[in-house]
Amino acid sequence: MLTGLGFAALIAIIGTFAGILWAGVVALSGVPGGSLVRLGTRHRRPAVISAGSVLTAIVEFYLLLAFAGATSTFVTNLLVRRTALPAWPFWLVGWYLATTPVLFSGWNAPGTRARDERDLVSRIALPVAAVGYWIFVLWPRVLGMGWPWVPMIAW
Repeated sequence: MLTGLGFAALIAIIGTFAGILWAGVVALSGVPGGSLVRLGTRHRRPAVISAGSVLTAIVEFYLLLAFAGATSTFVTNLLVRRTALPAWPFWLVGWYLATTPVLFSGWNAPGTRARDERDLVSRIALPVAAVGYWIFVLWPRVLGMGWPWVPMIAW
């Protein structure tokens, strides 16, 4: 039988794979905005480049926060059902898992410029995911306002 810490570690390992898969979903969501950026670059239209960049950022941050919300909901449900478990390791594991889509994205970005841009986005996205997770933990109704499609225990 696993201890509370062992079970939290198991959740962290399995959840990391889910975060990596979600990073793929987030990357796919950026395709339309990226297409606009390429189109604007090809035709020298700065407004189209900006629109594509903004669209990509909005969609990716929305999906990133959706994963943070799903993570906070998962941890809440787990702790409600298993009251004997120590809560703190699971809250910390949830915090880590909420950031995994950012931590495991952009590893294979081609070229130094693409990696530099990925680093810049990560510097913004990582705090968004980390703070978003704790907002959803402390105020779960916020999740219901912006992400009603994410399963929740109670708003």
